[in-house]
Amino acid sequence: MRELVIILADFFLREAEGDSPQARAALTRARFGPARSVRGGWRDWLARRERREDLGLADPAAVVAAAVAISFAIAILPFIGLTTLLCLVAGRLFHLNQVVMQIINHTAFPLQVLLIVPFVRIGETIAGARHFSLKPSAIIEEFNRSVPDFMAKFWLTGLHGLIGWALTVPLACWLLHLILRRTFRRLTPKPPAP
Repeated sequence: MRELVIILADFFLREAEGDSPQARAALTRARFGPARSVRGGWRDWLARRERREDLGLADPAAVVAAAVAISFAIAILPFIGLTTLLCLVAGRLFHLNQVVMQIINHTAFPLQVLLIVPFVRIGETIAGARHFSLKPSAIIEEFNRSVPDFMAKFWLTGLHGLIGWALTVPLACWLLHLILRRTFRRLTPKPPAP
């Protein structure tokens, strides 16, 4: 039945109005229904401008606390070289202060290097894998010898580091956000009463 309606609508619209843009639009509506947004689900959410309110970040103290906590979580990710780009993407996505995020990201670099081994060990323990030797001289030598061989040898170690990071950092950064939000609210001057 639907096909018959489409065929009849196509015939009568072409006969009545010719090949005008309005006729083509009406024909398209008859064939496919009303126009819908191309975006859907998560794409709609990404396109919205109210992401701060979605995250409960209406006041400035919460926004700065979120920028610090999110950038710190990203900054100690056990993959050197990705954190600047990931902080940039997260800041753009949630409309957070890029300067604060990049300062925290670059300030936390020594901590990132120190936490790679503990993250890898936690991930190895969770996965039940044997401990891999993480001597810096051996890692640098392997990397300088051949990057593809380095990736083939150390990809599982990177996955273990990501598992260790994913198990420890979200809770720690959520607590950091709560503490910083309270601290920043106390430090923010109150507006004078009218």
